Amino acid sequence: MDHMEQIEETLDMEETRQLVDSFLQRLTQEQLEFFRLDKDDSATKVLLSEFLLDLILLLAKCVLMKLNRTTVSVSEEYVLSTVGDTLPQTFTEALNLSNDFYSGSSRSLTSLISLQVARSVNSALSAMSARSARTESTEPVIDLKDTCPGSLNAMVQQASKMIQDSAGKIQAQYASPPDRRRSSISPMSDSSNEYMKDGSETPDNFVYIESSESAEDTLLSTTSKTVEDVLMKEVSDLTEPLLSDMSDEDFAQLETDSLPKIRMVAQDIAESIVDDVKAAETFASPKDKKPKKAKFNKLGKKMKNFFTNQFAQASVFRIMAKVKAKFFDNSQVQSSQSMQDLMSSVESVFHPKDTKTEDAVYECKWVTEISKGKDQMFIENLTGLLGSYTDGLKFIPEPDKTSPGQTLVLVTPPRATIAAYIRERVQLFVGLMNWWQKIQAEALIKRVTKLAVEDTSAAVSVSSQILYKIEKETRDKENMKKMYVMVIVQKLLTRILKNTKIVTTVDEDVIANQLFDCIWAEIQCDEFEISEEALEHFDKQILNELSKTWNSPWEVMVGLISRDPQIEQNIASLFRHHLINGPKK
Repeated sequence: MDHMEQIEETLDMEETRQLVDSFLQRLTQEQLEFFRLDKDDSATKVLLSEFLLDLILLLAKCVLMKLNRTTVSVSEEYVLSTVGDTLPQTFTEALNLSNDFYSGSSRSLTSLISLQVARSVNSALSAMSARSARTESTEPVIDLKDTCPGSLNAMVQQASKMIQDSAGKIQAQYASPPDRRRSSISPMSDSSNEYMKDGSETPDNFVYIESSESAEDTLLSTTSKTVEDVLMKEVSDLTEPLLSDMSDEDFAQLETDSLPKIRMVAQDIAESIVDDVKAAETFASPKDKKPKKAKFNKLGKKMKNFFTNQFAQASVFRIMAKVKAKFFDNSQVQSSQSMQDLMSSVESVFHPKDTKTEDAVYECKWVTEISKGKDQMFIENLTGLLGSYTDGLKFIPEPDKTSPGQTLVLVTPPRATIAAYIRERVQLFVGLMNWWQKIQAEALIKRVTKLAVEDTSAAVSVSSQILYKIEKETRDKENMKKMYVMVIVQKLLTRILKNTKIVTTVDEDVIANQLFDCIWAEIQCDEFEISEEALEHFDKQILNELSKTWNSPWEVMVGLISRDPQIEQNIASLFRHHLINGPKK
């Protein structure tokens, strides 16, 4: 009897059924709806991909175990002959379906999984043979980190179709847990959501007008806040389903730690949008000018790396939760490390101190390394971190579970067993990350970009109109001040000429403009008001002050005609003094 006949005779479906049941039981009503409507949801696709990799790992282990550690290779056809029965039967029993459920998507999925199982088994056998030649451990190690992203994505698509076809059965067969949404630390306000729907009102949170803040700064802060809300929701949608087992307290701390990074990315995107608004001369006419869509070309890589870091961090904490659930049976355990220490440790794996830069929030050098297969150091570091975390877990005794005279003994699992499991999860994470980077990340960035542009378009449209009005009012007010100052200058020159009876070949308007320019340069940065009452006597008061310094109006006029800087500056200073302090009564 050959090896594959042995496999066909003894392969057990029990563990496969448990894995399928566990995945289907944890699907929320919202996630089932995503499948039913064929809606792209990144977190749901991640959970499905993780399940498929777990399934491949389990089937590969079963095949290796039944091969009894022989070093012969296996073909896809041999694996397919076994898995081809196991998977359909498992899904049929799990969903209480008829035997004719073997649909096209089921056949395609079975074939794809069989191919990957065969590859994983052969890789493990080859590595085991090489280690045996070096007299090292001959324990087979299944490595899923090199799983082809395209193949995994094809499995995801076929599995999604299967679940879509069976959504009603799944909902009837399993009590789907309710959708769990924790309160975000930076929720989008109701007013902003309502505004985005109909644009009928100007929400209060879109207008932050301070006299000391420029129109551009106001637009930037408004746009940045809108983008921040979009990013906050997307990060939460991506990471929260992965961390459903994390306590609310720890999740809130993790979210708080992410907020500064979110704001940094939001600021960069907002600056790009505002630059486009300025380039399109939005303030020139709010009626016929619309803000251009932001140019995200330069921000694409930063956004992708930012979401990659968020996804990777959540994945590591998910592994921690799995370790705790598997080996500590979700008992009361206490970690020797605080949540803050754990976050710092995770950060150090993804961003070692010797590679940190001022732009560290965007750096993803480790992604480049694992995509090129240079992942050994990263895997060792992450495995070591998770090992240290597990070593620091201690049982917390629960007195009420013991009877008088009894002693509750809590046994910590063997370190070697935990270490092997951690290594499997890390390698699975690397395979998952390769798929997410090459398949999911681009789609996520496109969606975020679209949302950011659409949401900020409404905000920018409102803000630009408000700011245009403010700038117009400011310009109108400034023009009014200039007009008053020019009137005073002309009245002053008329009064001086009347007192001196000088006949000059220099145009009076030229002299007035020259004096106005000198005065405006002196007072343009000052806050002042000119009333009509003050306007009536202002020129007379200026001339009276000049007479205290200069011998006669004639001397003043000659100085103005000859552009004497001393006389011009004297007049400008007198203007400034009277404008700021108010005219004499």
